[in-house]
Amino acid sequence: MKSMERSGRDVGRVFPVAGWGLLGYSLLGLAANFCFKECGTHPDRTWFYFILGNTFGPLSLIFLMGVYARMNANLAAALSMGLSAISVQVAFWWVYKTHLAPIQWLGFLGANAVGAPSVWFLKELYKAMPASPNLVAVLVLAGVFILTQLTFILLFQVRLTSRQWAGVALLAAGAIMASLGGG
Repeated sequence: MKSMERSGRDVGRVFPVAGWGLLGYSLLGLAANFCFKECGTHPDRTWFYFILGNTFGPLSLIFLMGVYARMNANLAAALSMGLSAISVQVAFWWVYKTHLAPIQWLGFLGANAVGAPSVWFLKELYKAMPASPNLVAVLVLAGVFILTQLTFILLFQVRLTSRQWAGVALLAAGAIMASLGGG
């Protein structure tokens, strides 16, 4: 399998094209998120927004595939996920006039500050285990579900019911099964 890595001299050509792909991915993803928000807000138009959101979402993936084809996969993942998360948060704040408390803004900025080093950590994990990228994905995806719940328990004293913990376990198991693939 030929590597998708680009040489240094290709960078000047790669980033403008990938930049348009990131923009398309983020805008269509943002449109999908607005549709899903409206889907839950307007019961009489639930199906309209649901179908529209499920149209924008897959279309955004076409742009994302173009980004992955043109740049390092780790960098593409970090940029696409980070840009999408930030754009959705800021757009919802602006459009729906959700006034965030200073602690919420601090959490938003802190989560984004933590995200950058975590991409480096993920890159190092993939480098340390080059023969088993699926195992890295399993560790990360399954771990995220459980660590998120534990964080909520510790910071916000949120208590999950047995049914909710079963849902977390199913999500983690699904991530493991999807990452391991089949043969």
